[in-house]
Amino acid sequence: CTIIRSYSRGAQGILLVYDITNKWSFDGINRWLKEVEEHAPGVPKVLVGNRLHLAFKRQVGERDAEAYAAKNRMAFFEVSPLCDFNI
Repeated sequence: CTIIRSYSRGAQGILLVYDITNKWSFDGINRWLKEVEEHAPGVPKVLVGNRLHLAFKRQVGERDAEAYAAKNRMAFFEVSPLCDFNI
């Protein structure tokens, strides 16, 4: 039993969060998206780029993330809980 299967049962929506300062975290979204689609098909998904307060260290472009989200029919937001931006 995967963690996705356990947490996605009955979900109303799913947040896929990556760190904008860490390309590896963004690249891992593909794996998580595959799991989500397998165990929670049709559930709305949102791609969230976190740590916007560190935009000067950005490794994932906003346009790249927007394009990925659009391609996979997801809403997209960049956020910074530290600065209370888009929270």
